[in-house]
Amino acid sequence: MPFYLLIFTLIFAPLAYGTTRPLAMTIVQAVILFALLWVCVDAALKRRKFYRPPGLLPLGLLGGLMLLQMIPLPAGLLQVISPVTWQRYMDTVWLLQPDLWMPLSFTLQRTVTAFCYFFVCVAFYILATQCLADSARLRKSVRIVTVFAGLYALVSILEALLPNGRILWLLQPWPEYAGESFGSYINGNHFAGLMGMLLPLVVILFLVDKPLAQYGGWKDRLVDFCSDPRLGAHLLTGFAALLVAASIFLSLSRGGILSTLGAMLVLCLLLAWRRHYRRQALILIGFIVILFFFIGIFGWTNIFDAFARIRNLQGDIADARLVFWRDILTLVKDFPLFGTGFGSFVDSYGGYQTIFMGERIAVFHAHNDYLELAAEGGLTGLLLAVWAAWCVLRQSWKAFGRRRKPFAITLYLGCLAGISALLLHSLTDFNLHIGANGLYFTFLVALLVAAASTSSRSGSHSELPKVSRGRVSLALPLIVIGLCGSLLFNVGGLVAEATLVPVVGANLAQIESP
Repeated sequence: MPFYLLIFTLIFAPLAYGTTRPLAMTIVQAVILFALLWVCVDAALKRRKFYRPPGLLPLGLLGGLMLLQMIPLPAGLLQVISPVTWQRYMDTVWLLQPDLWMPLSFTLQRTVTAFCYFFVCVAFYILATQCLADSARLRKSVRIVTVFAGLYALVSILEALLPNGRILWLLQPWPEYAGESFGSYINGNHFAGLMGMLLPLVVILFLVDKPLAQYGGWKDRLVDFCSDPRLGAHLLTGFAALLVAASIFLSLSRGGILSTLGAMLVLCLLLAWRRHYRRQALILIGFIVILFFFIGIFGWTNIFDAFARIRNLQGDIADARLVFWRDILTLVKDFPLFGTGFGSFVDSYGGYQTIFMGERIAVFHAHNDYLELAAEGGLTGLLLAVWAAWCVLRQSWKAFGRRRKPFAITLYLGCLAGISALLLHSLTDFNLHIGANGLYFTFLVALLVAAASTSSRSGSHSELPKVSRGRVSLALPLIVIGLCGSLLFNVGGLVAEATLVPVVGANLAQIESP
């Protein structure tokens, strides 16, 4: 059951508008925490083994940093660890209540929301490593994700070519502020971020499932290749890869296109680095060439126009991101140690913003996940994230050296390429703040660990360190508290949102006083 709940989450999250709405996030969080609770109960009852994935210590400390940002602190301590925060409270709250303890976070509710999202991502990481410890389920998950990616890309392309004004032809239209929507995403950049992660997985499955024809002359090999029963699945996987890649280009996401090409270059270099996989690298180059011809069917004009808009008529860079980043660096200098509080960027950035669009706030995110992490978590949060990434990469790389099966080797390299795609895209966008994309990034990290640690010869036994029954039992109350707490917080937010809907946008002059 936990494995199928994992698959449900992977399919539901992108379709639910990228899990950007509170209701979708509530469902996803409840499903993930319930599935993890199920796994822990089974492990506590000795019905399954429980494995400890790498990076949990720095991830736990990062969660602790979020909790620290939410705890009210005395004025003296705030002055020491965050002088600018102390000064802000001196100029506002403490004018009326000088003895009131205040937190590091400027927006407590947003920090709680960010903590719930982070907690669920870590839970999803732990859940995925347990479910993928079986080599059969590891293969099955990759195939299911490949089929979903191909079908989702096909539907999204058809929707872009044959629109009727509704989302996926059935749901209500996007609001006027939606901008460049694509598929079930309100922003095509985030759709491209998702598909950029998935493309290397689909390509890897295409390379691994290639029919073998190694003996005789070229005519005999061609006959063997064409008569292989796996040929149909192989060609369908290749077509799915073309659809996924084409959907990225048709989304007109400049960052998505460049990061995808960068990920394909990374994958090609990784395959060429492995002496026995250089033929696959050549096949990958051929795939990219065919891709360019395939995109030509839809036309390159809109894609070239999207890149041409980077510069204005005077030849200067017209993208406002450079101004955002310059302002954010000033913000980071004022809150260098612990940041302004996770989730508080939209509120803390206003005092540093130097570019506006009318009366609206110009930016709700930094359009750079690294700068936003530095702004909200300070140097401490940034270093903890780097530490977690280093732990995952170092431990998985050591285990990867013991793998001999082509599927495990190529899957590991494909996961590296998929992760690289999102990390490159995060230089110019905020994909990690989109619910579905953050979950898929977490899934790729778990898949990376599983590909390196799960041996096909050992069946369901992963090489990851095992957690004792007693420690798993100690984690059960934490998961129950997290499940109940997230439900109460999210359901409360949904009730509040439903209550406020009738008055949002109302004309106050027309409201009669009681």
